[in-house]
Amino acid sequence: MISLGYGYSAVLMSWLIERFVPQLKDKRTISLAISLLLAVTLGTAHAYLWVSKYLDSMFGRALNHLTAWRHFYGCLFLLLLHARAKK
Repeated sequence: MISLGYGYSAVLMSWLIERFVPQLKDKRTISLAISLLLAVTLGTAHAYLWVSKYLDSMFGRALNHLTAWRHFYGCLFLLLLHARAKK
């Protein structure tokens, strides 16, 4: 479910930017950066809702150390998807 949250947030952010900020359509790099930032933020908020009840346990403390890695791999994955869709 967490992966779906990241995926759907990426699709939603891309659609919202394309729909409501059409002047960014020609500036793909800026559009991609904004979309990635918003998608990872929304995906992380969604993931937090799923794991928030476990954050007081030992498992939750381990999750806090992996936050930077989750963001890095989330951005990398979305960037690779964008590059593959562009071909």
